[in-house]
Amino acid sequence: MAERPTEQRDESGPAESDGGASSAARARTDALRLALVSSAGARGQAEILASSLQQAVAGLCGVGGLVHLTGRARQGLKLAATDLPSDLTEQWDSIDVASDSAPARAVRENRVAWSPPVSPTSADSGCEDLGVLAAPISLDGAPIGAVSVLLDDLPAADRQQFLTALADLTGDGLRETGVPADAVTRPSDRTDGGRKAAQVAAVHEHRVAKLNAALVRALSTSDVVGAIRRHVLPLFEAGGVLVIDDTGPVPRLVGHIGYSQVFLQSVSPRAPAVPADAAAAGDAVRPPFLSTLDDLALCSDVELAAFTDFIAVHTPRFYSSLMEVENEWPAMRSLIRRSGKKSWAVLPLAVGVHRVGCCVIGWTEAYEFTESDRSLLTELAGFIAQALGNARLYEEARNRAQRLQQELLPGTLPDLGPLRAAGRYHASAGQEVGGDWYDAVPLPSGRVLAIVGDVTGHGLEQAITMGIIRHAALAIAALDLPVEELMAHLNDVVGRLSSPADDPAISAVCLAAVLDPADGTCSLVSAGHPGPILIRPGRDPELVPIPAGRPLGDAATPPAVTKIPLAEDAVLILYTDGLWSGHAPDTAALTSAIASYTEPIGFPVADGQRGAWLDGLCDAITTVCTRDPGQEKDAALLAVYAARVPSDRIAAWDLVWAPESASQARSLTADQLATWRLDDCVDAAVLIVSELFGNTVRHAIGLGGDVAAEDAGVIRLRLLHLGDSLVLEVYDGSEATPRVRHPGFEDEFGRGLQLVAMSADRWGARYAEGGKCIWATLETRTAEETRTSLAFH
Repeated sequence: MAERPTEQRDESGPAESDGGASSAARARTDALRLALVSSAGARGQAEILASSLQQAVAGLCGVGGLVHLTGRARQGLKLAATDLPSDLTEQWDSIDVASDSAPARAVRENRVAWSPPVSPTSADSGCEDLGVLAAPISLDGAPIGAVSVLLDDLPAADRQQFLTALADLTGDGLRETGVPADAVTRPSDRTDGGRKAAQVAAVHEHRVAKLNAALVRALSTSDVVGAIRRHVLPLFEAGGVLVIDDTGPVPRLVGHIGYSQVFLQSVSPRAPAVPADAAAAGDAVRPPFLSTLDDLALCSDVELAAFTDFIAVHTPRFYSSLMEVENEWPAMRSLIRRSGKKSWAVLPLAVGVHRVGCCVIGWTEAYEFTESDRSLLTELAGFIAQALGNARLYEEARNRAQRLQQELLPGTLPDLGPLRAAGRYHASAGQEVGGDWYDAVPLPSGRVLAIVGDVTGHGLEQAITMGIIRHAALAIAALDLPVEELMAHLNDVVGRLSSPADDPAISAVCLAAVLDPADGTCSLVSAGHPGPILIRPGRDPELVPIPAGRPLGDAATPPAVTKIPLAEDAVLILYTDGLWSGHAPDTAALTSAIASYTEPIGFPVADGQRGAWLDGLCDAITTVCTRDPGQEKDAALLAVYAARVPSDRIAAWDLVWAPESASQARSLTADQLATWRLDDCVDAAVLIVSELFGNTVRHAIGLGGDVAAEDAGVIRLRLLHLGDSLVLEVYDGSEATPRVRHPGFEDEFGRGLQLVAMSADRWGARYAEGGKCIWATLETRTAEETRTSLAFH
């Protein structure tokens, strides 16, 4: 007997593991089953088909079986035998050989065929959530029919081969007896009716098992409602359901199926406003679960109050007809008739003594509830209640996790002056929080710190660690230290977080970049992280090579700094490993996604378009690089659009380190502010520059100065006009940090920095190449803006 090809089984799930003894036992059982089918051929057509069905279903642990025959002419497949009741198999009576069903494909392709749990049966047949495995029945090598088994999942290859062997023996038996006519052999038709009841019970039991499995997997209220739709409604041929959640402060409608929009609006969970005087006077207040819709005049207060009582029952209630409902709830007559349902089952949902909600199932036709129906519905209500309560707890935990992630990540990025930035975070599959993060921090003089990091793993612990590191980075950035020192301090933070008892120890990487739009440079440092991707107009995206350094917490020395030029309209992409291709630092997919976005649309010309352009770029990258629904890593992305401060908004002079340079600095400052039409800032700016120059001459040396060689060096004065702010910078050759003193009443010196602090909106100092920079910022308005403001007031 030639072995036909089998359907490929998805091996991602739990694999069957049989020992040698169990495999041998199965082989003996299979041989016995095949022998019984072979011996049935001597007893006639009906016995052949009945025996084939029985052994096929038993051998594959199926729910039921079917045999279709087409005859040698292959005009169409007719149902020749089944062990299922006729009301469950009406759609299987005749099958087009050209259709995509498993029996038709088995005959057409002369091989075993599988149809997943979406079959041509009707929605109320009881079999629509079962797959079908079919093997061809052949005469003289030509398929004349198929034997099929209804199953939950595609079985293993050895079960498919067993069904193929059984179908071949069935064909051998039919060769001796001839192909049967159109009469269908149904074991349930040849018994006293008990077989049919048993089969119906088996289908019901299967549905209940499937419902229970679906409810166990449900992680949200919508999952619970979906399980009811797929398993409960078909089981009872019901036409609709309302699911109400009582675990919140007020009941809420969490799911509905089979009801008109008008009816749902009548019972929607919108609470009407209640005038304070009405509440104080004790007037009747509508239940908070229901809305009034006074404009539609759909429901009266009495009807809505009655419906609230109707769903607030503590024991299951069953109504087989409209008359029963109206007799018990006369105030609901109009509302119930608008629902379109004629029978109802009102099932309270409770876990222990705690009520979690209510499930109202409706039928479009009158439905007589048997004792079995009542018992089964009551039992199912317990399953649904447990699932709804668990789903509510899971949703609350997920909401808290999402809120935590939102609080730990930067949210809306701050104003970055001439630069623009956009960021994205994507959680890994099955997780709401993780250890990846990003941020963009404005620094003095228009500079920006762009930073991304990754704490290995995903979950609450990693999210907490990530939050500590990110906020530590924000605090350190406020000190305006060189970027390599910032990373060194973060290394110390992670080192303190990792105690010797930690197993595994905290593993974190980080990439930081300081972009300076005034001189068009970017300083990069990495702690175990690959370099960023640089995008420039007219060129392919490229990975910036930088020394990776050691991960945070594991570095003994500060990381190396890489300084690169940033041209106008360049874009810097910082990312974490969730956007890599695979486990190695392979950025092929990332650069491809970037190129696919930038090539068709180019770069934005106007500054006002850059924000939307960056958002589109981030969306394009995350769509391509996080499309795998089973992605195991979370991902963070930060894109920064680099711009240059226009040259006419920058003024710089190198002045001799000498007391008389203060006068020259004041004059240069006043003239430049007049050119920029910042007349309102002149007095404050001149005072600040004068005090900073005096402080430098008294307490520092000039840039490039050498005291031993009697070379005083120079003092550099730089003015930056950045949008609505003016930055005043004084550079000297000393690394001594200035501090505000508190002189006594008679002290001659010590008041200069106090005057600077009072005159400037912000001021500070940072280390610079060859010394330090003392800076001060003034918020500005042009003379025209000032006059406009005065005229308006």
